[in-house]
Amino acid sequence: MRSRGARISAHFLRLHTAEALMTQSVNIDVNSELGFATITLNRPERLNSLSNELLESLAGILDNIAVDDSIRAVIITGAGRAFCSGADTDEMTGGLGDGPHKPGPGGAEELRRGFKLAQRVILGIYKMEKPVIAAINGPAVGAGFDLACACDIRI
Repeated sequence: MRSRGARISAHFLRLHTAEALMTQSVNIDVNSELGFATITLNRPERLNSLSNELLESLAGILDNIAVDDSIRAVIITGAGRAFCSGADTDEMTGGLGDGPHKPGPGGAEELRRGFKLAQRVILGIYKMEKPVIAAINGPAVGAGFDLACACDIRI
């Protein structure tokens, strides 16, 4: 019989999986027979750059994997020809889109707070009590390099 925590986690994984499939920024495949989850950053047209949307999905997925005892290991990889090209430059100063990495009325302090989500993801990987493997299939640049370095094993 599964523990209450595992049931809750499985429920949240289903929610986040549905969310990820809807947003198309992160895919997750859980192999319950072997006990591992594969997380795929799925923005190949942007070399899997870390948009705020991708970071939100990834943070939620990592939080739930951390408490799911049926998952014993995690693999993180990127779709297409890159592992991760770092922060999405469209969401930075000079970029075309909105994002947390642009100075606003709060000045430098507001800009600093904009990096908290990326920090949550990196620390979530680093502190995971299960082995996390980075399957690096291409360039890992900037925050993408940080993401790979936070993993226990890099292949």
